[in-house]
Amino acid sequence: MKNTHKKYNATSFHQKAEELHNKRTFDAGSGTIESDPLKLIHELKVYQIELEMQNEEMVMIKEKAETEAKKYTSLYDCAPSGYFTLSVDGNISELNIAASQMLGKERAQLINARFGFFVSDDTLSSFNAFLKNIFISNVKESCDVTLTTNNNRPQSVYLTGIVSENGEQCLITAVDITERKQAEEKHRESEDKYRGVVENSPNAIAISVDGKIVFVNNLCVQLMAGNEKEDLIGKSVIQFVHPDNRAMVIEQMKQVAIDGKPLSTAEEKFIRLDGTSVDVEVKAVPIKYKQKPAVQLIVQDITERKNSEQALRQAQKLESIGTLAGGIAHDFNNLMNAVLGQTGLALHKLPKESPAASHIAKAIKASERVADLTKQLLAYSGKGKFIIDEIDLNSLINENIQLLEVTLPKTTQLRYEPGSPSPHIKGDISQIQQVIMNLIINAGEAMGSNPGYITVRTSRIEISEQNNEYSKYTSAPLA
Repeated sequence: MKNTHKKYNATSFHQKAEELHNKRTFDAGSGTIESDPLKLIHELKVYQIELEMQNEEMVMIKEKAETEAKKYTSLYDCAPSGYFTLSVDGNISELNIAASQMLGKERAQLINARFGFFVSDDTLSSFNAFLKNIFISNVKESCDVTLTTNNNRPQSVYLTGIVSENGEQCLITAVDITERKQAEEKHRESEDKYRGVVENSPNAIAISVDGKIVFVNNLCVQLMAGNEKEDLIGKSVIQFVHPDNRAMVIEQMKQVAIDGKPLSTAEEKFIRLDGTSVDVEVKAVPIKYKQKPAVQLIVQDITERKNSEQALRQAQKLESIGTLAGGIAHDFNNLMNAVLGQTGLALHKLPKESPAASHIAKAIKASERVADLTKQLLAYSGKGKFIIDEIDLNSLINENIQLLEVTLPKTTQLRYEPGSPSPHIKGDISQIQQVIMNLIINAGEAMGSNPGYITVRTSRIEISEQNNEYSKYTSAPLA
């Protein structure tokens, strides 16, 4: 502790003593000193007074020093932080009350105890390096350690230390940071849980600060056609929004930041890294990210839903068309029945040798074909039904060969090679007729104006469980 009193000045004390003695002599009625003995006595009295003054000054200095020492001791002992004085070996030579409470023992029991005995095994090496560096570097050092005692729970402590003036000891300040460490651990656990929820979310999630992406989950990388998170981090959110919607999205993002309220779920079109677009549903929620205002974007890919909605609309259109077609087919079927009836009666009344008989027979055949088509339309529209019968494929083609030839260009000839024995199948005869006709029409269109032949060949084959040759057409084994 520094001495705040004035330094002792012998001349000043002597002058004051001389003045005080002269005053006393004058008051006693003696004016001068004429003989040597009297002069000597005078000097001795001056010295006596000087000594008395010095003694009073020393008493005052001592009392003030003791007062200052008591203040220092009180501040030292009652400080909320722990104060230790350690030797080079780490032995405790002095400590305050807070320090003894940290170690769970009385101060007297801790004098000369080794501080390292109270440090946990996992932080002891850090403490030893900290203590060594204090005496080597001569600058303030710091480290975190865990103190373990018999009476107290483990404490996380932050130590700072500096070497003393004599270089033989160091002064250590210990601050209990247990609560701070626990708060940090809870914060880490909370972040880990949040990260786990975000990474396993069925939705793509991104966080933006000042319009820049600072976090994305793996599903967001996948949705935006990226390879890794760094492909998106640092980029502007707006660059992924379709140009037609960017102005509106900018205003919405500003509104979220100003109001601090979530933005209602909205449909958007995003442009991915590969340039393709994707339909998404987005919800914006204001949050704090690393102590900064941020916006969390929850994005759901609705491409499949959009496709399903489009397919549903198409199905509804087809259903409407089917209903309309069914009504038309029903009326047309009634008309064709009348046509078949009249042509049948006309053929019946004609002589067999009449040249018109063959033409009427062909008209009846075509009308029957038209009637079959109307039955198919009625079946598809729900106003009719398919009839499954056993069909002789060779007979079916023979009966319709003239009708099939009419569907081909004049430059194309139809050849028919029936198999033996004749293949028999089960199905609706009208549908099988339509399949055969479609095959021949497609073949004719493929040939175009080039002359040639289209061959229709029937045969029977046996398909076993091991034969997967046709599974590429049916997506499953036929056997």
